[in-house]
Amino acid sequence: LSQYKRETQRFFSVVNKSYADIASDDINYYLAVLKKTGISINSIDNARKFIKPFFKWLYENEYIPKDIFLKVRPIKRTEKEKDYLTDTDIVKLRDCCQQDKRALAVVDFLLSTGVRVSECSNLKINDIDFTNGEVKIYATKTSQWRNVYLDSNALKHLQDYINSRTDYSPYVFVNVKRNNGEIGRMKNYSIQKIIQKYCDMAEINKHCHVHLFRKTLATRLYRSGMDISIIAK
Repeated sequence: LSQYKRETQRFFSVVNKSYADIASDDINYYLAVLKKTGISINSIDNARKFIKPFFKWLYENEYIPKDIFLKVRPIKRTEKEKDYLTDTDIVKLRDCCQQDKRALAVVDFLLSTGVRVSECSNLKINDIDFTNGEVKIYATKTSQWRNVYLDSNALKHLQDYINSRTDYSPYVFVNVKRNNGEIGRMKNYSIQKIIQKYCDMAEINKHCHVHLFRKTLATRLYRSGMDISIIAK
């Protein structure tokens, strides 16, 4: 939401018109201004996509007489090479995590489920069915529940990690240090930091963010023969 808001505000600061006076040419002018700044084609197209919903809302609610984006063409994006963790990367990463039960649990949980970082941060122990290896995930992005599944590695290392803890936090992944005497859940930044730390130790020369694990799961499922529409779902 902040991205949509920020980009729409930036648009109006450049064009300097009332929303009621905006035409398709103003949108194209703004995109041309962005192009002159030297940012990537993909970033320019993202700007277009961030602005579009605001004007669609204006049109649907009859604040403006027509959909001005009908004459704004999508920008042809440059496709980046799909990045994912190879089997060798995964072995190296697991090897580096052997002395850190929490890190190993995080790595295998992400590899098995492909969840978003916020979903991993908010996960509670009660959301996991250890008998069936099933996990209930609440997606803050879609406001919907879905089930994801634990493979044998994720199931074992999650149990080992949780059994090693002496705190009473309801969250699955928690901080090591106490804050005002309490153990808090790992925030998005902390999860990302632990992933980066062990990817560096394993000398994995990729942009090692949590979303890379999501891409890795999708790639492995696709290569194993799963239909792409099922993977997306």
